[in-house]
Amino acid sequence: MDRANDRTPTQRQAAHVATAIRLDATEALLVAAVVIALLYALTVAVARPGAPADVPTTTIRVSDTQTLWSLASEYRVSGFSTAQTAELIKDLNGMDDSSLQAGARILVPATTELATALALR
Repeated sequence: MDRANDRTPTQRQAAHVATAIRLDATEALLVAAVVIALLYALTVAVARPGAPADVPTTTIRVSDTQTLWSLASEYRVSGFSTAQTAELIKDLNGMDDSSLQAGARILVPATTELATALALR
């Protein structure tokens, strides 16, 4: 007796689909490699270097002439653009916009030169 004839049309269709998507070992490895590569790329994109927890900081007092952009330019993190550093400063201080108040104390990335100068005081 032929087992294929004992199946309902739905079972035959499901068996056909399962056969159509069956992968050999090489194809399975290729699919796994692509999935791993995509997960790695996503991890690298999300976990950018210099996330707030990774950057040493120092506290400064904002002068009346300083802007977020000027501070980001002055305390720019290596490998970051000024715009990225500005976003980092906003993140470090929980800022919703780029407004700064003269006299306010805020966290900025500690540059190597700044850290050395502070240590020599």
